[in-house]
Amino acid sequence: AAAMAGDNTVRSLLEKMIHHASSAYLCILE
Repeated sequence: AAAMAGDNTVRSLLEKMIHHASSAYLCILE
């Protein structure tokens, strides 16, 4: 259970990082 919770946390963190990176990338393109 702890491993699943940790994996879920890491996944949400990765999604936040990817979203932030893609937003910054779009700002650079404009």
